[in-house]
Order: sequence, then structure tokens, then C-alpha cells
Amino acid sequence: MNKKPYALILIILIFATILTGCYDSIGIEHTAYAIAIGIDKGTDDNIRLSLQFTVPDGAAPGEPPEPGGGQSDSAEVVSVEAPNIDSGISLINSLISKRVNLSHARVIVISQELAVGGISEHIYTLANNIQVRPNTNIIISRGNAFDFFENAKPTLESLSARYYDIILNSSRYTRSF
Repeated sequence: MNKKPYALILIILIFATILTGCYDSIGIEHTAYAIAIGIDKGTDDNIRLSLQFTVPDGAAPGEPPEPGGGQSDSAEVVSVEAPNIDSGISLINSLISKRVNLSHARVIVISQELAVGGISEHIYTLANNIQVRPNTNIIISRGNAFDFFENAKPTLESLSARYYDIILNSSRYTRSF
């Protein structure tokens, strides 16, 4: 009896079970989803990058989320100064205990002061980021983006991400007389 085919099948099965692991996967509990990106003019030719994160209900360590709970009415804004957007995201990754993910970003808020000097470099950086969706809205704010996040409080809506969607797309559903 030839044992070579059996040994080959056994080796293939062993490698198939070993190599299919998820050792490098990043779970949802280790990810912070930014719902808004803010870019302001910083000091010394830097930019001030602000990311707004939602704080889900039951986010306290060791507590399970409440049934039916989505997001509390609070949102956390983290802001850093960096030479570019990618460096700013890396810096925020080192400041918070989770990894930043931009796939849920609804708006990009750019201060008017920065926009006057040109924003093509920043737009190209975000457009080339695989996590930023092409339907993300861009807002030019008269003030700075950090203040925009602090003053944009959802009314009649508990989810900040949905609030941005409703505010920016409300003209599609309203009619002028």
C-alpha cells in the first residue's frame, strides 16, 4: 500500500487548518469609527485634524450595551496638530485605545481659513484613502472645524451620523413655495 497520497492529504489538511486563522484581524471592539473629519489651519504650517467619534450606549468597560441602545447623545472629538492628515491619524491612533476607521465618516469639515489657501492636497489625500467613501459630504465652515463639531448638536435625532445625513440632504425632501 502506497502511503504517499495519505501523507500528502494529511499535510494539506494540517496546513489548511493552520493557515486559515484570524490572528491578525481587528475586531469591532478594537475600532473607533469616526463620523466626521475636521481640518483646520494649525501653527507652523501644520494642520489641526479633528475626528468626531460617537460614544455608544453601554460603552463603559465591563458593561454590556443595553438592548435596543444605539448611541448616546454624546460624541467625542479628538484633535491633534500634524504636518498632514495621515500623520494626524497615526497620532490619534497612538492617543486613543482603539484604531481609527474612517469608513463611517459622513462629513469632512474644512475651515474657511484653510480653504482660502487651497485644499487640493488634503482632498486628494482623503480621496486616495480606501476608508473614505466617495459620497462623503464636504463642508466649508466659517469658523474652525473643532468649533463646528462642538456646536453641531443633533436635535430630534439620537444618532450623530444620521443627523449629518438629514441636515445635508434635507433639501431633497423639502419644497420651496
